[in-house]
Amino acid sequence: MTGIQLSKTLLAAAFAACLASAQPSQAVVPEDQRTQWFEDARFGIFIHWGGYSVISRDEWAREMFHVPQAEYDTYALRLNPVHYDPVAWVKLAKNAGARYMVITSKHHEGFSMFRTQIGRASCRERV
Repeated sequence: MTGIQLSKTLLAAAFAACLASAQPSQAVVPEDQRTQWFEDARFGIFIHWGGYSVISRDEWAREMFHVPQAEYDTYALRLNPVHYDPVAWVKLAKNAGARYMVITSKHHEGFSMFRTQIGRASCRERV
């Protein structure tokens, strides 16, 4: 076994040990009850926004239209939600009858609603 293979094996073993020792933060809910709350709530709102919002496209625009990453990053950096008003969003959702809201704070294409060193773009400095 080479040094690289040994390193990979040890890393995999350490990762598996960490997973094996992980404990849930809450009691495990029986399978038949896991989605009951959502079924009872019936209506909720999921909010996605990212660089594609600037060009009035959907969340898979970069992939579907083969937009180069460098170009797409400029869209994400231009996203400046100056009229971002979460309180108004909640009021609107409640008035529409929504029982819950979920906002995508870190999107698959790298856009983030919070400051991060992992993604390529964040609007946190502009909100």
